[in-house]
Amino acid sequence: MFLLEGEHQRTMSLAELEWIQSTIDDIQDEKLKWDWEWLREISLYLTSKEEPVD
Repeated sequence: MFLLEGEHQRTMSLAELEWIQSTIDDIQDEKLKWDWEWLREISLYLTSKEEPVD
């Protein structure tokens, strides 16, 4: 059982590392961009409990 748990943890860690590297690559290649207006609206919603704007 310990070997199985260790293998699971190793596999999950590698998958997370690949996802993080992919996200970094997308940011650097400008494939992933921030919508600052949307972030501001969500921030206001989360701090005021009002309905978000679509």
